[in-house]
Amino acid sequence: MYELFGHYGTVEPVDPSRPSRRKKKFVRVIEFICWVAGGAALGWCLSVYTATRHFQDVRLQQFESAPKQISLDQAPQAPQIGDSLGEISIPSLGLSAIVVEGDGDEQLRYAVGHIPGTAYADNSGNIGLAGHRDTFFRGLGNVRDGDTIVLQTARQTYDYKVIRTEVVGPDHVEVLRPSAKPELTLVTCFPFHYIGPAPKRYIVQAIRIPSIAN
Repeated sequence: MYELFGHYGTVEPVDPSRPSRRKKKFVRVIEFICWVAGGAALGWCLSVYTATRHFQDVRLQQFESAPKQISLDQAPQAPQIGDSLGEISIPSLGLSAIVVEGDGDEQLRYAVGHIPGTAYADNSGNIGLAGHRDTFFRGLGNVRDGDTIVLQTARQTYDYKVIRTEVVGPDHVEVLRPSAKPELTLVTCFPFHYIGPAPKRYIVQAIRIPSIAN
């Protein structure tokens, strides 16, 4: 019997910790897929950033060269969806962006959007502006009470002081209620780092700072 077993030689034990060739190949395939997906995601982000930057640069040049044609001020004829209206800046965040009429995906992809039905800067009332949490309003959560928000229009520059921030549900549209006083409400999705459609809204409310010009 011992001779019979000896005929086949010594059988080495299998090390269960040593990965098989099939497992190694599977890992390499997964790594390749991850690299490809990462490269595609990076390329997409760069293309979106480039398109957004181009849009902002073109509209800003139009604003500076022909300011009378774009304004947040109420005009006899209401602006059309996509029309440039002015520029918003928040110095504490280093934020500066062109504002366009409309709050749809097409408008918010490239700019901050004026929410239709809310007031315009030249009138008393509550101005509603919306922006994506992963683009222009990415740092909105860092705004503090007392910070200044500037709206520049064809006619004038308006300064606003932040008075409160809050998180509300998507159906709490009372934050955009009409007001007899000049106010400003910024809206973006919340939480800021949520994956997928965010369930809540982050609100920044500000009041206009009186000035001699106003």
